[in-house]
Formats: sequence, structure tokens, C-alpha cells
Amino acid sequence: LTINSATGLISGTVSGSPATYSVSLSVRDQPGLITNSSFSITVNSAVAQQLVSFTLVNAANEQDIQTLTANAVLNLATLPSQSLNIRANTSPAIVGRVVLALTGAQTVNR
Repeated sequence: LTINSATGLISGTVSGSPATYSVSLSVRDQPGLITNSSFSITVNSAVAQQLVSFTLVNAANEQDIQTLTANAVLNLATLPSQSLNIRANTSPAIVGRVVLALTGAQTVNR
């Protein structure tokens, strides 16, 4: 951690095992007066990010249609819309990013 001497802002990345750490701070000004302060910093375990499922979404009204499962076959004639999105459901709900890639043979029947 570093302390900005102009603003007093403490910043940086705390590393170490998850725990609560006690910090004591002593400051001396130009005339030599000293003040002390103490506080705690809590380091939590990193949250594991995972992909939970995929949901087929009606892009026209943003309503969920169904959860997508492995090897699912979608029949556009039976779906409420042909304007579709796929949502990746994650835990926690907000993660850095999810990348989707379409691979394999693709068939279009019209």
C-alpha cells in the first residue's frame, strides 16, 4: 500500500491470506506534532467465477424463452420469435467477460 502525502489517500493492492489486518499510522507534521490512528483492512477470498447456464431470449421483448441445454435443437417455427438472443448466466451475476464462439457444422433449412 502507498500513501499519497498530499492527499492522505491510501491505495494499492492488499495481498495475503484472507483475514482482517490491523494497521497503525503515525503522522508527524512540520512543527513536530504527532498524531496516531488505527484501522483495519479486511482481505476476502477471491470469488470463483463460473458459467451456470445459457438462456434463449426473445430479442423483441427481452423475455426469457427457455434454458438451453447441451445438444438442444431449436425449431424456429415453434418459437415465439425468430429474433433471438442468448444470455450467458454466471455466478456471480457480474463477471469480467464471457466469450461465445459458434463452431462446428451449421445447417440452415428454409
